[in-house]
Amino acid sequence: MKKKHWKILFISSVCVIGVALFIFIGYQKYENKSYSTLGKIMKGEPIFTFTSVGDYGASEKTAEVLNLINDLNPDFHIALGDFGYETDEEEWCRFTRDIIGEDLSFELIAGNHDSGMGGEKSVSKYVKCMPSMMPEISGIYGEQYYFDYPSDNPVLRIILISPDINYEGGRYDYDEKSDNWKWLEYSIDSARDSGIKWLIAGSHKPCLNLGSRGCEITEELEEYLIDKKVDVILHGHDHNYQRTKQLSCFDESEYLTDCATEGCGKDSLYDKNGGTVIITAGTGGRPLYDLVLGEAKTKYFASFDDGSYGTIRVSVYEDVLAGEFIDIRGQIKDRFLIKN
Repeated sequence: MKKKHWKILFISSVCVIGVALFIFIGYQKYENKSYSTLGKIMKGEPIFTFTSVGDYGASEKTAEVLNLINDLNPDFHIALGDFGYETDEEEWCRFTRDIIGEDLSFELIAGNHDSGMGGEKSVSKYVKCMPSMMPEISGIYGEQYYFDYPSDNPVLRIILISPDINYEGGRYDYDEKSDNWKWLEYSIDSARDSGIKWLIAGSHKPCLNLGSRGCEITEELEEYLIDKKVDVILHGHDHNYQRTKQLSCFDESEYLTDCATEGCGKDSLYDKNGGTVIITAGTGGRPLYDLVLGEAKTKYFASFDDGSYGTIRVSVYEDVLAGEFIDIRGQIKDRFLIKN
């Protein structure tokens, strides 16, 4: 475990301003096919928005989450794995498209229940019935790829990987200096070299989490993404919602105070390059899991919820990235800002 020997200092006046803004805004219901008051305060409407969640199925709750996504009217959606479960691949794609329509770019990264191994449904079928609608992607869609958005003058790169997933064609390992590690390194460095402002990474399985499984993708991989100053990491797999503070490092076995920027509580305001915010959202429709609280690592987390279905919404502005967790009733349960 590589520990940082410096501490991030959070300017108290900025925090006070952030708290005042959030108190003014409140937890209002989102405006149908519009943007929240927060977005309007942050220099008007965002350049674009996207939603993201994992662990769907094809239940009534799944339909409610998909209807929420449709109402939010994002520019695209990132599906964080575990799609149909017992439902056949083509049937699940029809179920999903019947709700969200044909025009939403619904981008897939597979989970362990989509691997095609051991009787699981197969990502090779999902990518045919739910193909990428991005103008250009680099890598293998559904397994390991990235794309830039917007395609002209991009301000965001999203990198999606498959650690600890055994596919029919082989396993994706991210050992240091492996081919997959080198691919990931290039994906991050080339974005920086191109002047792309925001970096978001995602995979189905998490490492630092408040579930019962522990880290399934190695601390080294998650630490690497933090060291590379990825702004946000998205995960599914645990059927609940969890968001960390902004982290510059972590240790699953103990809470290292120098690793975390406290922000301002549940509504958090952070400076860009101060660390990485890690979000788990496996709230797409499958039965929810209880959180495991009370361990030292709980202190790394700013917000968590094991009783709500819903989706993440990310709004990208010129100098601000705003994240929210919105439940199926339309209530904003959590939010954070990263200011450049």
